[in-house]
Amino acid sequence: MRLCNFLDGDAAVAVASSRFTTFPANPTPPTVRKPVVCRWQMSLRISVFLWLMRLHRRPYDISYRDKAIRIFPGVFSPRYDWSAKLAVDCLPALAGKSFLEVGAGCGIVSVFAAEGGARLVVSVDISPDSARNIAFNFDARRLSNAYVIQGDLFAAISHKFDFIFFNAPYYGERPKDWLERAVTDENYDTLKRFLADVKRCLAVGGVVMLGFYKAREPLLRAELQRAGLQVVSVREERRWGYRCKYFMLSAA
Repeated sequence: MRLCNFLDGDAAVAVASSRFTTFPANPTPPTVRKPVVCRWQMSLRISVFLWLMRLHRRPYDISYRDKAIRIFPGVFSPRYDWSAKLAVDCLPALAGKSFLEVGAGCGIVSVFAAEGGARLVVSVDISPDSARNIAFNFDARRLSNAYVIQGDLFAAISHKFDFIFFNAPYYGERPKDWLERAVTDENYDTLKRFLADVKRCLAVGGVVMLGFYKAREPLLRAELQRAGLQVVSVREERRWGYRCKYFMLSAA
């Protein structure tokens, strides 16, 4: 079996030719229980989208810019939420650059990065369903420059990347399963940990693209200042009755 080391120091994680590895081996799933915070605090739109996603019992395909992307049951789907499609539209020129996506879901943004000229693409997701979904899409498109890690944020990463993307969960409630974890993050703990550690994995002159909720922007600004990051530019669009906002960040 061919192994490809892409982490610093010949190092921490070797990715097999299947492009899929797990870190840690057995991640603890979210506890299935009623959240402490009232479910009404999550927008009706997202609740409906999650309900529609849960109706799928078999894999299905979506298409964007003439690329077919397979979606597995239990994985957050761009069919019902357009933020990942806007993220694709926001990607800069990546030719010859290294690209890391955290919380990659089905892998649609990483697929576009890999086929857009990035020399190395690494996609990380803590959900086992998402990690398998990403690996399928990479294999289906025969992407030799793209790899998957099942793990938590940067726990398995020691390499420095030119471009890091994370569409952070917008809500601050406790998720009840892997699917909800894509949209809600109890007390925004994942966002805070991401920002606290992202500079360690960012190359000199590198850029972070972060998706986050407009209504919680004061929280984001405070965490950016604490992490030593600055906003370079912002792109915001409104579709289907809600806003999506992406912040381009660099080291301060």
